[in-house]
Amino acid sequence: MDLKTEFNTEKLMTGKNINIEKEFPQESFDVWKEKVIKDLKGKPFDSLKTETYEGITLSPLYDFEGTKKLIEKIPYPSQINFRRGFKASGYSLKDWEIAQGIYLTSPKAFNETALHDLRERINSVSVKINGLNGKLLRDKFSLQVKSYNDFKTAFHGIDFSRAPAHLAFSSDYIKFYDYLNRFSDEEKISAENFRGSFTADPISTFITAGKLPQSELNDDSLKFADYVKVMSERFPPARTIGVDASIYGAAGANAVHELAFAIATGVEYFNFLNNKLSNETIAKKIKFSFSIGANFFMEITKLRAFRILWDSVLAGFGIKEKIQRVLVEVRSSQFTQTFTEPYSNMLRVTTEAMAGVIGGADLIHVAPFNVGFEIPDEFSRRIAANVQIIIREETSVREVIDAAAGSYYVETLTDELVSKAWTLFQSIEENGGMIKSLKKGIPQKLIAEVRERKITDLKKRKLSLIGTNVYVKNSGEIPEEVQPEKTADTAFTNSWDEIEPFDFSRASEIFEELLKSVNNYAMEHGNFPGVEGIAVGKISDYKPRADFSRALFETAAFKMNLTPFENLRDAEETVRKSSRKIILLASTDKIYLDSISQLKNLIASNKTKTFVIAGRPPEVVSELQNFKNLHFIFAGMNVYDFLKKLFETKFLSKENV
Repeated sequence: MDLKTEFNTEKLMTGKNINIEKEFPQESFDVWKEKVIKDLKGKPFDSLKTETYEGITLSPLYDFEGTKKLIEKIPYPSQINFRRGFKASGYSLKDWEIAQGIYLTSPKAFNETALHDLRERINSVSVKINGLNGKLLRDKFSLQVKSYNDFKTAFHGIDFSRAPAHLAFSSDYIKFYDYLNRFSDEEKISAENFRGSFTADPISTFITAGKLPQSELNDDSLKFADYVKVMSERFPPARTIGVDASIYGAAGANAVHELAFAIATGVEYFNFLNNKLSNETIAKKIKFSFSIGANFFMEITKLRAFRILWDSVLAGFGIKEKIQRVLVEVRSSQFTQTFTEPYSNMLRVTTEAMAGVIGGADLIHVAPFNVGFEIPDEFSRRIAANVQIIIREETSVREVIDAAAGSYYVETLTDELVSKAWTLFQSIEENGGMIKSLKKGIPQKLIAEVRERKITDLKKRKLSLIGTNVYVKNSGEIPEEVQPEKTADTAFTNSWDEIEPFDFSRASEIFEELLKSVNNYAMEHGNFPGVEGIAVGKISDYKPRADFSRALFETAAFKMNLTPFENLRDAEETVRKSSRKIILLASTDKIYLDSISQLKNLIASNKTKTFVIAGRPPEVVSELQNFKNLHFIFAGMNVYDFLKKLFETKFLSKENV
């Protein structure tokens, strides 16, 4: 074969010459809009617009013309504002770190498992450490280190120059510096080759402990500035300043909150440390941690927006040299974990990890599916690590330097996130910075408002959580949340003030508590709450609403029996004889209206039973509004409140027992 022969690739693939521009002409926005409006069959185009929890209105269509000016300004990777990542080569020359947790509090058990996992599947270890100063960090799987012997036992055999370790200290920072110093000497690890992060993040500690020291970052139990200074001198490559913004995600924050509070915390540390260290040194010592949730594109853009925002912050401190100055870690969202269908967590964290990779994270921590309710075992840790290994080895994502670049949607969303996060950051600065804002309860209030919106949407099933409010498969047993070990409260060396706490409970907990109550009832009475389903008409008449009703009731483990009838009159005897306290009627609006007299008689003659009609036709609601034992179920209703009240009044109330 003549290697100089030129091939027509298009012809080779299709067997004929094709003209791309002719075969696939570029359509204008108006043409696409017309097609969408046609498919909407009378609904307005704007009805497809949606608003995110960040207050951003999403359009159903994004096109080149609308984003042309933005797209033309996008830099290459590693250039200008790092929008497209810190590295020009992406992951093609160096992968992200598979930084998994070990989840064992005992130093000896931690060491054995860490060495095993490092040999088998991971290349980095991520762990939070509680020290001598009590249970300041309320983390149920934090490593308990009370002495140097504990520290050496936990990390013996782990070469910090080869396998990066990411240690987050809750307090006693200087003490841990001593441990690291001694450990490097005894293990013969060159301080110049230390890899990883050994971070102090006092603001994160304040938030998880719910306290602030009166002397703030100068508190004797922290000695934050001293720690960063001596670590910078002794272990130059190590990252020593942590900014854990994932705690805001765990509390239900939106992406704007995470971004704004993260950079506000970074600025707080700059302002506190710059009389001991140069701004350039501080910039090179910071590591940021973010949570990654289920909103795939929002999480990708959050990481892109962060790099732009942080570059602006550094410019404000006079740092202009274009080097990678920050390490970015992402962690699976705690807020979206579910216990009722724990294996669905595997799928959830896969999407989250992929968003982290496309967003350009430096290290990724995937949560095992069972981390909330038991100590992750070999199987669950292996699956969590394999999520990243599969993404790395089988998706070819490393071969594309920036997979999200040029996406009209992603690039537009990135700019909108940057704008909103910067505005909130400025507001935090106007209130005196992050610590003073925490004292005033500003972040707490903002996050609580968004959290409440998310919980309300979860109750209404506008926000879906597989295994919690949709596709619920109740096994009858719902595990209890693992609680932190009970230890004596921190012996603070100075007086610490209480701050308004954050709510770190998972979104699914309210549904799980309802299921537990129903399960307890079933164990006591020998059966689950029952629903007598009455389907009227042809199968095409009742099936959509019958399926909707069954799924709704199964959210609280109510068991529905469905019997079809040609008309409502034929169902009267079944309703009268049924021992079930709830009667579900499923059919069309027309059949309801045509049978309104029978409906009234049926409901009136069975006053001890509660009737539920699937659907909410206005005429039927008007006709039956005087019946107190009647409810309507429909898409967008508050499913949780309805089921909870129904269960309590029909099955727990003494009047109905």
